[in-house]
Amino acid sequence: MEKFRYWLVLVCFAVTMLVLTGTVSADTWYVDDDGGVGINFTKIQDAVDAASDNDTIYVYDGTYEEQVRVNKRLILKGIEYPVVDTGGIMISADGCVIEGFNMTGMEGAGIYVYSDYNTIVNNSVYDTKYDGILFRSNGSTIANNNVLNNSDDGIDLDFSFNNTLKNNTVTANRYIRHDVQDDA
Repeated sequence: MEKFRYWLVLVCFAVTMLVLTGTVSADTWYVDDDGGVGINFTKIQDAVDAASDNDTIYVYDGTYEEQVRVNKRLILKGIEYPVVDTGGIMISADGCVIEGFNMTGMEGAGIYVYSDYNTIVNNSVYDTKYDGILFRSNGSTIANNNVLNNSDDGIDLDFSFNNTLKNNTVTANRYIRHDVQDDA
């Protein structure tokens, strides 16, 4: 009977702690270069900086002349294919999703990923001065992207392993290749 009371007290304590601490929920942020009602930010990077792991950032149609550095696990979803012009998107956190953007005019890669287990889907990357998409990533997915007219590789998987590439259109780049190099 004493053992039963001990476990009952322990379970009640655990339940109480869960109720008091609550659950961690992800937030949703909205970005529109014109601002407006219900919009949190006019720059993508400001939303990334304010966000926490597992948050979702919706970016509305418009042109965003900035470099976006994603350093936490986020979902960035473009609505009506917003344009990231001149800066590109760099991802250093694992488990991010980048979906529905146009990237153009970058001095470097349009999308540069140097983290693992990311999903890059339904984007267009064109007219960059380097690779369209540069991956140094493992276990990621690159799917349904249009990568064209970039000054170097369309999609470059450099020191990358176990990635999935499917249904990408890669045309009119200086090189059309998917590199997989061993860093040993």
